[in-house]
Amino acid sequence: MGTRKKILQPILYLNLLIIVLAIIDLNIPQFFFKLLLLIILISVLLSSWFEKKSILDELTYKYEDMVILMENIHKYLPDLVACKDKNLKFTMGNKSLLSLFKLNRMSQLRGKNITHFFSEQLSNLINEQDEYVIKNGKVVKYKIHSPENNNYYQCISVPLKKGNNVKGVATLIRNITEEEVLKEKLNSSYSQIKSVINNLPMVAYIVDLNGNYIMGNEKSYKFYQEGVDPIDNSIKIDLNLIKDINEQENQRIIRTKTNLVVDKLLKAIDGSEHWYSIRKVPLVNHNDNVSGVIVFVQNIDELKNIQKQRDNYIATLSHDLKTPILAQIRTLELFLKGNLNNFNNEQIELLKLMLDSNNYMYSMVENLVFSYKYENGEINLLYENFNILKLVEDTIQLLNNEITSSGINIRIESNIEHPIINADKNQLKKVLENLILNGLSYNFKASTIIISLNEILQNNTPQICVKFINKSPYMNQETINNIFKKYVTHEDKFNRVGAGLGLYLFKQIIDAHKGNIFVTSSKDDINTFGFIINK
Repeated sequence: MGTRKKILQPILYLNLLIIVLAIIDLNIPQFFFKLLLLIILISVLLSSWFEKKSILDELTYKYEDMVILMENIHKYLPDLVACKDKNLKFTMGNKSLLSLFKLNRMSQLRGKNITHFFSEQLSNLINEQDEYVIKNGKVVKYKIHSPENNNYYQCISVPLKKGNNVKGVATLIRNITEEEVLKEKLNSSYSQIKSVINNLPMVAYIVDLNGNYIMGNEKSYKFYQEGVDPIDNSIKIDLNLIKDINEQENQRIIRTKTNLVVDKLLKAIDGSEHWYSIRKVPLVNHNDNVSGVIVFVQNIDELKNIQKQRDNYIATLSHDLKTPILAQIRTLELFLKGNLNNFNNEQIELLKLMLDSNNYMYSMVENLVFSYKYENGEINLLYENFNILKLVEDTIQLLNNEITSSGINIRIESNIEHPIINADKNQLKKVLENLILNGLSYNFKASTIIISLNEILQNNTPQICVKFINKSPYMNQETINNIFKKYVTHEDKFNRVGAGLGLYLFKQIIDAHKGNIFVTSSKDDINTFGFIINK
């Protein structure tokens, strides 16, 4: 525009000068005067045209990005864009809107109402929103469901204003079907989870890092706010004790991110005491930080009563069984010593068999009692220093009658220079007894059981490895996997009858010592049972 002005302005000034001269000098011909006027007129028109074109070019350049943006919105925006006039007639829409209405050209859309494309009910809903925008000049946001394609849409309608007058309405429409379907699934899952949690026979709730109640199932609200027992509503626990449940141990759980399971005896307001199992789990967020603690509380009065009855039953049973068996053992021992009478060889042999049978029953009862105590955590190991090699020799001597009557030899092989270990001597003695008796039960007649003792070093820690090697029938891997389970032994394979507690107790004792057990079997009928514990 500046260049054009520079060209046209001198011409205009020159023509004006000539006109002024022509007015002063009356001798200038009239034709020439008219020609000058014509030139001036043409120059003015050219100047005006150039100026308008320059303004148009400037506007085109200035709004070029806006034009490109509008073109791209029309062609590529996946959301729907619709514009309507004050009469709610379509004035324009983008390509996505035309595609939804199955139209090819904009002219097919202009002048039509929404009722041409949607049901009356849905059209009335949309028109109601648009009328509100036009009347109040405010933005509205709403959601619609189209039965025609079973899609959900989020709509935002804004007024189109010129000054303070609303000339129409523009609506941005986004397809949110996927989000709505997902939300519906989540709501359904939440309802199912909520139903499961509310029907749990226990209290379940979440507390924040300060122990404040956040949320929980229906039972938890009454328990936390009123102390009402979830099982028996007549029991009300002191609220201070419930607060204590939330505050104790929480910091350790938050710090270590570990679970906690504990049984607690809580006192009710009426003075009665009740047992509760309390489980706490850290609530970890997506940043792997603990944001709270999940608490489960369950009344276990019935379980504790059953456990108490079982304890009494086991104690009574073991006493009632062990006492007469022990009496018979002592009587048979007296008979065999010849203190009461003289017996012939056949009678002595029968007495020995009876003594072996009673010793076996006594051992079974002891194994049963100790297995039960291990299961309930009632055994506290009493560590002491002792000679493991001498303990093996003493155990063999203790079982001499059984070994002699079986016709099986036992040989000790040891390369331990310092056989002193720190462990529970009496418990390891039970292990040795059970492993020897196990070998006597399954070893082939007239064969030898080798008890091997070796010292090994594991992670700079000295350990003792004890092996019982015998010749007995081959065991497959399935049998080996099950052999240490309660009441299950490889006797089943050979149609024998046994309690199956010996090897089970063996595993419990070695586990209590933080040791390892092992068993191997080869098809040439060589079986090895053993354990490894720290010195």
